[in-house]
Amino acid sequence: MKVTPQILLALTLAIRPIAAGAAGLGAGGYCDILNTCDKGLECTYDRGRLRCHTPCKPYNGGWCPRGSTCYANSDYSEGLCLYCRKHGEDCEQDYDCCSMHCSGKGGSCLKKKK
Repeated sequence: MKVTPQILLALTLAIRPIAAGAAGLGAGGYCDILNTCDKGLECTYDRGRLRCHTPCKPYNGGWCPRGSTCYANSDYSEGLCLYCRKHGEDCEQDYDCCSMHCSGKGGSCLKKKK
């Protein structure tokens, strides 16, 4: 069987929902194999990978959806909305937890000690 551009497109479109489910196309999730995200989000390089984000302006009261916070992406100095993980949820770094701290790479969000 000869592989044509139409067959490749059909396969890509068939695989996309599977990849989307695995990658998590919501805010902070990885972009899919076509570098796309859920509607309203943009695929942006962040923390070493392409991730889905809502752009915001962290230095002038940028707006983000409820449950997320606007932070400055150190890779490109732009504002991105980051989903705030709840107490006990998995995290990689402190900014995954917003007002809490991360217990370490592959750890969980914990409340800051007073």
